[in-house]
Amino acid sequence: MKNQFLNFRYVAFSICSMLFLFSCQNDLEESQEEITSSNLVANTTRNTILPDRFQYFHRGRTRDNIYTSHSTTGTSGWSSSTRLNDLGLTKSTVKSAQFFERVAVAYVGRRNTKKIYYGISLDGNRFGPERVVPGAQTNGTFSMLGFDGNLYVYHRGKTSGNSRMFYSVLNGTTFNWSPNRELANSPTYNDFDFIAVDDIFGNQRVYMVAVNNNQLIVKASGNGVNFVDYSTQNIQLPAGTGVPRSISITQNPIDQSGFKHYQIVIRTSTNHIVTTAATIISSTTLNLSNFGTFRKVRVNNIDVKTDNNVSIASNGSNRLVIAYEAESGNNVRYAYSDNFGLNWSGNLNASGSTSASGVDILYLK
Repeated sequence: MKNQFLNFRYVAFSICSMLFLFSCQNDLEESQEEITSSNLVANTTRNTILPDRFQYFHRGRTRDNIYTSHSTTGTSGWSSSTRLNDLGLTKSTVKSAQFFERVAVAYVGRRNTKKIYYGISLDGNRFGPERVVPGAQTNGTFSMLGFDGNLYVYHRGKTSGNSRMFYSVLNGTTFNWSPNRELANSPTYNDFDFIAVDDIFGNQRVYMVAVNNNQLIVKASGNGVNFVDYSTQNIQLPAGTGVPRSISITQNPIDQSGFKHYQIVIRTSTNHIVTTAATIISSTTLNLSNFGTFRKVRVNNIDVKTDNNVSIASNGSNRLVIAYEAESGNNVRYAYSDNFGLNWSGNLNASGSTSASGVDILYLK
């Protein structure tokens, strides 16, 4: 009996140890110290190239892990939903961005510290290890951008309202983070997004696009940090769609007339998805002030709706794809357009399901 009792205690101890290890492996946030430059380079330097494909990221529906799926065309063939085991846990928004031949995923940690965490990949499949963005904490929205080989994280503050933004920059060469600083000249916003574009001389410029209840605000920067006022446009959404809640922007390709287009999607307070485009009509400037009329995104005469953030990406060949959480049922859904957002197809289930995090899509290239 004594031996049996000892064996029982050993088995119980072994099971508890296994459960503890499993818990640690699946709850990475706040267990990591900030990585050094040399370690980060060693962990991310592999002879791989990002594949050309649409890829989205989101929080799981019943688990707080981060999941991903991809499609070459964006119209069908979405891969099985894959859990990113080397990243931590979140109960909120997941964001992604490409900088050079790397893709980064960021999220707010599950615990109530409001810290922003991230992981980096060279193939879009394996991310990690999870690290914290030093000094970056938010109680609301944030955005990521790849610009000039670096990774920029813009975010609302930990305790500040919706008229202040903060930022951190990961140097793409040294892999050191800048101090977290307040962004000067921030607008009042419900949400914001950023986009980097090339002018005809090959120089990059960053545009901030912010939206509040009444206005679409654009600010411009040559270095991603110092922004100047560019345009403020009063907006009128379609009747019965409420006010803007979230925004996403992508660059559409040059059309047959030689004009560039920038497409915006907005989720409204009534869960509608609406869209508009800006056309660059100058050969020497990047004019983002000429936004058109907002239209509902509709498929087969049915309004496309979501109860969380929607995002948009373009493959550079006139295909736009939006990814979002279904208004009911929690499935990740997608729709696509091949004519500058005038007509949409899809509104179909992709892969995976989510809850209260929205879906963030980008096109890897």
